[in-house]
Amino acid sequence: MVVAVTKKNADRLSAFATAALALPGVSALAADPGYRSDDHVVSYNRGDYRESGDRMTINTDQVTITFPIGEKFEGSLNAIKDVTSGASPVVNLLNADGSAEQVLQSGASIRDERKVYDVGLGYYDDDWYLGYSMGRSREDDYESDYLSLDYRENFNDKHTTLFLGISYSTDEVWNTFDPTSLLDEPTVVEERRKRELMVGVGQVLDRNTVVQFNLTFAHYFGSLSDPYKKVHVVEEAGINEFGNFDVARALNTLIDNGFISLLNDTGVSFLLNNAGPVTIPEIANELFGLVKDSRPRERDQWIALFRASHFIESNNSALHFDYRYINDEWGANSHTVDIKWNKDVGNEWIVAPSIRYYSQSSASFYDIYFESIPADGYLTSDYRLAAFGAISAKLEVVKLLYDSVSIRANFELYTRQHSFAFDGAGNGDGLDDFRAKLFSLTIDGSF
Repeated sequence: MVVAVTKKNADRLSAFATAALALPGVSALAADPGYRSDDHVVSYNRGDYRESGDRMTINTDQVTITFPIGEKFEGSLNAIKDVTSGASPVVNLLNADGSAEQVLQSGASIRDERKVYDVGLGYYDDDWYLGYSMGRSREDDYESDYLSLDYRENFNDKHTTLFLGISYSTDEVWNTFDPTSLLDEPTVVEERRKRELMVGVGQVLDRNTVVQFNLTFAHYFGSLSDPYKKVHVVEEAGINEFGNFDVARALNTLIDNGFISLLNDTGVSFLLNNAGPVTIPEIANELFGLVKDSRPRERDQWIALFRASHFIESNNSALHFDYRYINDEWGANSHTVDIKWNKDVGNEWIVAPSIRYYSQSSASFYDIYFESIPADGYLTSDYRLAAFGAISAKLEVVKLLYDSVSIRANFELYTRQHSFAFDGAGNGDGLDDFRAKLFSLTIDGSF
């Protein structure tokens, strides 16, 4: 039996679909209601992310408002504020036995606040939609302005949908310079750009099944290096001329015992960095071989996404499958598989367990450390460009209250292991492994 979907029921189904189908960073066919709502919708989200080993902690607050304008237009306002603190890997140094050890930047020195604002305007016609959005993001060491256009058109009695999207962002990035800190360097403002083009098609196969395929091309250019990351180059370390020296253990001991903080707090670091014949970063380069992270100034990516959703009538549930492949010019190619089961358990409750697997090969210029500087000058030890795999187990619970309010809670356990990379392509090491927990709570209301 085919159930008629009224406007009121469609709003409720849309809230459930959005909660159950959305994959961060990727637009979803099934998550879009496909029509302009006559209601004003207000959404608030609170998220908390914590990594193991006293690494990064991120707290996020987000408010989104969607509202009708006239008969066919729809506007949106979105604001995000997140605060990042903790410890971040800076460089991998060698011990006396030749193994690498990770050096973390002090948690006390890392605290960043990001604010994001964007606005959108969409026009809904009978068989097509055109949307425009623009936004701004600000951090202590980062500014970004971006805009996007989104077009969708329905064919074949609305069983087939064509997707087109284009976006552009312009960024300014720099390092927050504190001359009283040991390894901070003078601020240098750099620029980078990103252009993205997406085409896709969605198809309703039958009353219970819908599929979608997207192909996206992304081009980055400008300064793509990380101003905070260092790379250990053995041949550049003058101290190696005196035999094997446990640089990593020595530096970590000085950090753990508060000696580095003492240099910073008493003004010794400031004095050396401003009045000395050489700065501390220059000393670190000559003595320990700490070289700046250096990456190509261009990067191309091809991103293919396939997703399918199937409603299972026998137990009133839905199964969702996503597969994404990224072909990266730098060599950091990746695969993502996401499987989610949406189960209506009655009384306006939905429970949705899911599992996600991610595998990435390392960038061609990544290594844990380097014996010498490559001929092209590109090198990084940033763990985000290493070969690794990750498994995420997630549980989502949605409760619809009355006809206009829904509450959505998510809990996720994330485990990153270099050994999880299924093809083992590239370099990776256990020193970059960690776990994380993510909890978020979302409240949606319409009026």
